[in-house]
Amino acid sequence: MSWYFRRHPEKAKALGWTPTAFIWLRRALYGLKQAGRQWQLTLFEELRSHGYKAMQCDQASLVGNGVVAVSHVDDMLYAGAESAVDAFEKAVTGKFKTKLLGQPEWLLGMDVLCTRGEAGEAGNRDLEVIVSQKTYLQSILEKEGMLNANAVLTPIEKKLTLGVEGTDKVLDEDGKLQYGKRMGKLNYLATMTRPDLSFAISQHSKGTTD
Repeated sequence: MSWYFRRHPEKAKALGWTPTAFIWLRRALYGLKQAGRQWQLTLFEELRSHGYKAMQCDQASLVGNGVVAVSHVDDMLYAGAESAVDAFEKAVTGKFKTKLLGQPEWLLGMDVLCTRGEAGEAGNRDLEVIVSQKTYLQSILEKEGMLNANAVLTPIEKKLTLGVEGTDKVLDEDGKLQYGKRMGKLNYLATMTRPDLSFAISQHSKGTTD
């Protein structure tokens, strides 16, 4: 881990530490820029000792012993046969303090619904996983005061012209910042579950640099 120095907080004086002293952190603290990377290295080192290895195409994903797992900071999503999943959970919980939350319902701004389909010829019912961002989208609409907005057939109007309607005004720095944040939220939606919105959002995003 990289060296990271920081002055003591004011409350540290009560412990007798001088304001000019420095702390040498022996462990990664949540919130430091190196913490996420350090945690992944620690987690994957432990799981490699149990026979799991990172995918070459995605270093945040693991395979091995009949399990596929993906990690994002301190969240993990994994799948496999019941016995393989049990072994994976044992490997993780045996080393780290962990909460097992069962079937996923929410991950990185996405709603996850796991259901069983109709029985096939052999009587088996395949697992179906449906991913949406309904909750994420509703939170955007609520924040923007558009929960009761009318629906439209297309996500962009013809011959779109960016700017304040009917004027030659441009956004100030704060306005540009807020506009960019809105475009970022919508772009995440298009990237994850709504590719049909990509073109419209790309056109509107041009306004973030003008």
